[in-house]
Amino acid sequence: MTARQEPRCTVKSSASTTSTTPWQQAVKQTLKAGALYFSLVFATGFVLGTVRILCIVPRVGARIAELMETPIMFVVTILAARWVVRRPSFSPTPARRLGVGFVALGLLVVAEFTVVFWLRHLTIADYVASWDPVAGTVYLVMLGVFAVMPLVVARGFDEGCTEVSVLLDPFIARPDIRERHQITIRAPAGIVLEVARNLDTQSLPMIHAIFWLRANVLGAKMHPARGPVGLIAEMLGIGWGRLAEASNHFFVAGAVCQPWQADVAFSPIPPDEFAAFAEPGLVKIAWTLEVQMLGPALTRFATETRAVATDNEARVKFRRYWRMFGMGVLVIRRLLLTAVRHEAERLWQAARTSLTAERSS
Repeated sequence: MTARQEPRCTVKSSASTTSTTPWQQAVKQTLKAGALYFSLVFATGFVLGTVRILCIVPRVGARIAELMETPIMFVVTILAARWVVRRPSFSPTPARRLGVGFVALGLLVVAEFTVVFWLRHLTIADYVASWDPVAGTVYLVMLGVFAVMPLVVARGFDEGCTEVSVLLDPFIARPDIRERHQITIRAPAGIVLEVARNLDTQSLPMIHAIFWLRANVLGAKMHPARGPVGLIAEMLGIGWGRLAEASNHFFVAGAVCQPWQADVAFSPIPPDEFAAFAEPGLVKIAWTLEVQMLGPALTRFATETRAVATDNEARVKFRRYWRMFGMGVLVIRRLLLTAVRHEAERLWQAARTSLTAERSS
């Protein structure tokens, strides 16, 4: 006799029926992170806006009050973006970081228009027409900053950048602040450094906007528009001094100044006097452009900045300034690295394509 086989009944587990694809998980993760980023910034802006309208506007006027609020919101945006994209549950790929920013921007626009339509009973045209020309422009710039900040502040360059440039040791061995950023670029070292030296930073809208915002917040003089100028030529032209240089390897510049002034005046110091310079009331700053060849067409490009005050009074003023504007400097560095990578890889690809065409002809 054979045992009678009972009919089998297969039941699908709930996990199998509700499983999601990696793409769906990525979208869900991006939406949640975007909503969290929006909530943090919007809640802070709501509180600050209430304080501004009730307490600050009656004393200084709407324009000044909004401009005073802007640097605070800028710092809040940076901190919120860094916290959201660096959470362990978030996979910080460039596409997802940018997605977080645009999700949050979309939610912010919806919230803004909800207030305009339902509470203020204004049309979009009337709302835009009510903007102050200066404060309204700053607001639009901040919207752009808000959207791209998750991409800019995340550690998407070279993770764990703990290296220290020995190039700056002879000039500032014990800095008050040190910032180093680096990125890997698929192009030869010579091309990368040449692109960095000749990059027109003011042609990058976000960098131009950051300088414009600083000038308005501190009340600096507005300079007329200039033609294209390379980075090194511009820095030497405004007072930075050349401290060291090696063709196709590095460039080091330095100066002394008072960064907290609205219109900063940079003064060069001879390389052999830079380390010992101690005139009170100033800050010594030095920075590098460095390339390291990792392969025939693979380069690590880095920039390091060090600063040290010449006395305690200057150190207090500089730290206060750095707390307000330091993040803007860091954003500029990240944007610089990205622009150099894009242009260097574009030039190298064009050169390879041209060489291939010549060989095949």
